[in-house]
Amino acid sequence: MKKLITVLSFAAACVYAQTDMPKLAEIKIAAEAGDPAAQDELAESYIMHLDSADAEIWYRKSAAQGFAHAQGKLGNMLLMRAHMTIGLKPAAQSALGAEQ
Repeated sequence: MKKLITVLSFAAACVYAQTDMPKLAEIKIAAEAGDPAAQDELAESYIMHLDSADAEIWYRKSAAQGFAHAQGKLGNMLLMRAHMTIGLKPAAQSALGAEQ
């Protein structure tokens, strides 16, 4: 019985892992076509992979079209960046990628 549960769990995990990739590809296609919800979702994906530079790009595109969630997330990213650079010298600020 224990072996059967293990096999079923593994099979379910494989099916879930395989459905993830096409979904992300579909989201990227929709985002590149200009869909603000897809752009926001793609940005969330980049955040999960710790790629804040690409996430910011997609949040900006979505926010520019009035997508409220992206506007909030972009604002939070910019606020956190501003807080990190308070009191730093200009050279250190540019090293963090902050706008001067």
